Amino acid sequence: DSIEGEDVLELSIECFNKATRHTPCDGRLYNNLGIALERLSECRRESDERIKRAYKTSFVIHSVCEKIGCDVGADFERTILNYGLHLSKQDDFEGAIRILSQIESRAASSNKNSELTSGSMHANDSRQKIIQDAKGLLSFC
Repeated sequence: DSIEGEDVLELSIECFNKATRHTPCDGRLYNNLGIALERLSECRRESDERIKRAYKTSFVIHSVCEKIGCDVGADFERTILNYGLHLSKQDDFEGAIRILSQIESRAASSNKNSELTSGSMHANDSRQKIIQDAKGLLSFC
C-alpha cells in the first residue's frame, strides 16, 4: 500500500516538474510540488531540500505577481500556510515565524477587500479559513 502511494507521489512529482518547466511562473505548481515532495518525504521518513525550494519559489512568484497587480491572494496565502507548516515540522520556528507573520497584514487587507467586493462567499470563507489556520500556527511557533 505504501509502495503504491510512493509510486503515485513520484509520478505526481514528475508531472509537476514537467509542468514547471513549461510554466515556470505559476506559483501554484510549485506549491503543489512542495506538497507532493513533502508527502513523499514523510512516507520515506527522510528530509528533502527540494520541498523548501519549491515552497520558496512559489512564495517568490506569488509575491512578484501581487506586486505587479495580479490577484493571487488566496494562492499566496495557501503557500504561506504550507511553507510555514513545513518549516515548523522541520523545527525551523524562526523561519516559520518569518513566513507566517506575513499573514497578519494580508488578513487585514483580505477583510477590507471582502467588504468592498461581493465575490463568492465560499471563496471568502475559504480564504478566511486559510488565514485563521496560518494565524493559529503562527501563535504556536
